[in-house]
Amino acid sequence: MVYPTFLLIFGYISMGVIKRLIRNKDMMDQETIESNKMLALSFQSQGLLDMAFDKLKRCPVRGNAIREHLYNLALDFERKRMLNKAIVVYEHLLRGGKFKDVKDRIKKLK
Repeated sequence: MVYPTFLLIFGYISMGVIKRLIRNKDMMDQETIESNKMLALSFQSQGLLDMAFDKLKRCPVRGNAIREHLYNLALDFERKRMLNKAIVVYEHLLRGGKFKDVKDRIKKLK
């Protein structure tokens, strides 16, 4: 009777600890994504487009906010006549699916 009770209590405690660790990891991932996004925006506003792209590459391309930032970054590369880098950003953007006129812009730049 003692052994099954011990296993039940131990299992309950370990499941609680595991859930808490997973929840904290998700919160840390969210904070990391947000900090990378903010750093990228800061770099982009300073004209450091390569560094901004390095930070945005670390964010998942699923979110519309990230995709919009990537699109604006590619437009900045185009404005600075860095067409190869703009194509790389557009191709990275397409990994998340269709977005605006990205395919047409890639064809035009090539």
